[in-house]
Amino acid sequence: MWRDMVMQYSNHTSIILWGVRINESQAMMIFTAGRTRRARTRSIQTDGAVAGAQKGSLLEDVYTYNDFVHDGTNQGCEKKAAVTSDPKKPYLISEYNGHMYPTKAFDWEEHRAEHALRHVRVLDAAAAEGDIAGSFGWCMFDYNTHKDFGSGDRICYHGVMDMFRNPKLAAKVYECQQEEHTVLELSSSMDIGEHPGCNRGETYIFTTADSVRM
Repeated sequence: MWRDMVMQYSNHTSIILWGVRINESQAMMIFTAGRTRRARTRSIQTDGAVAGAQKGSLLEDVYTYNDFVHDGTNQGCEKKAAVTSDPKKPYLISEYNGHMYPTKAFDWEEHRAEHALRHVRVLDAAAAEGDIAGSFGWCMFDYNTHKDFGSGDRICYHGVMDMFRNPKLAAKVYECQQEEHTVLELSSSMDIGEHPGCNRGETYIFTTADSVRM
């Protein structure tokens, strides 16, 4: 099945890497080596999604790591040197945030704002590291799950959009990364009744503008 997938989609313009091991697993050398070799014959790089395993074995071309270090109070991401076993090979953050701060579209305002800010902090930290090739946030949409995970309703609220593709505030963080249209979004509805003691606290502006006046 893996071979057929590579053969069928090897010329797909959106594919930049092939994962050659089971997600969030250690490398099974005989399978990883063979799949890496076959993928390279199709002129496509391979990666190893190694989850929380730092300094793991690396037969693939790119070291990928699910970096969930950020908890809202600390650094946005780990340094490449702390994660990779081969500093000469490219390094990509394959997942961040997600289950670290589940957020519903109908959560209270401060929670939704913190959700967005966590995405900002990780993006900012990863971009500041010149040896990190990029990062993928987990994930775009909320999704169904099994009874032992999620929020008791078999839904994981890990996305920057809900299951119906309606954007949460965190989606504005990513919308601000383009220049095709203008984005200007406040983190607050400015309704004092939404806050304890009618105190709005801090309000953030998400925008593609060079500067704004509030």
